[in-house]
Amino acid sequence: MQRTIKRLMTAAAGLCLAISMTACATVTKGTSQQVTINTKPAGAECSLAREGTVIAVVNPTPGSAMVEKDKDPIKVTCKKKGFLDATDFLTSDFQAMTLGNILIGGVIGVGIDAMSGAMNQYKPLLSIDLVPVEFTSDVARNSFFDNMKEECNAKFDADIARYKSQYDSADDESARQACRQRIKQAESSRQAQLAKIEVQRTLAAVKGTDTAAN
Repeated sequence: MQRTIKRLMTAAAGLCLAISMTACATVTKGTSQQVTINTKPAGAECSLAREGTVIAVVNPTPGSAMVEKDKDPIKVTCKKKGFLDATDFLTSDFQAMTLGNILIGGVIGVGIDAMSGAMNQYKPLLSIDLVPVEFTSDVARNSFFDNMKEECNAKFDADIARYKSQYDSADDESARQACRQRIKQAESSRQAQLAKIEVQRTLAAVKGTDTAAN
């Protein structure tokens, strides 16, 4: 009987220690983070929504908001008078730091991070170019959107280069597969963004002309 009680007490103590250590691991990273929204030009009102529910508002830009970490992307919609409404996404990524939880809180710690969203983190900064509703000339309009395409390609080139570097340094097939998937997603996102820019080009009017004819 005494041995049984001793074993139960030992198990309870171990469980309490694991819970305590796990809590420390999760608190270290936290389940929320600050994100900053910037627009060009500044002075826009941006709503942040996840799964159709607005979770924060930044007004005016540039500005920051605290959001709960999660695996789902945050849709950012920005409005400013004289400009077309703009939409972009804050994507969530796995935090390598979470792997340290195995040393601190064990598998239980990682499980708690997964449920709380602490193992994910959003990009801390999102910059959005606002498109004028009207341009002074065809030249001004085309120059604006050509620059947007150049910036878009430069951004995705940098992302893909980073993923390829991670692929080269990966030490197992699962990590390499994850890098390949990210590269594929980046290429797909690039094409979608470039197509969106062309749609915006057709919607942006030129002063004194019929937009549909340009």
